[in-house]
Amino acid sequence: MRHNWAKQQAWNGDCYDRSETTSSQLNTKHGGAKYSITAANDNWGVGVEGDLVKSDWKVDGAVNYESKPAANEWLTSVDADIKSPNMSGIKMFMNVSSPCLLHSQELKGKIKLKS
Repeated sequence: MRHNWAKQQAWNGDCYDRSETTSSQLNTKHGGAKYSITAANDNWGVGVEGDLVKSDWKVDGAVNYESKPAANEWLTSVDADIKSPNMSGIKMFMNVSSPCLLHSQELKGKIKLKS
């Protein structure tokens, strides 16, 4: 568990501008998966990651969700790291990621493939 608290002030000519931010994060493991829960003064999020396949092909996966209620935004992503076995001296490494951003009812998504 981790908690951060920051208090900041700056002189603005005739008075101080003050701001305060907080962030808490809880990480845990269960059944071979890693779970993360984060809460801050302006956003919150959850995530889970772990091994999907452990045989010849190695596949690690992750799912994350983050929400910013004040900005009416949320972001979700699904990621996979894929490693192939040795195929006649050749190995393949691929990262597949699919983030999706929703802001003010407008959906923006993209898929990136890296090898």
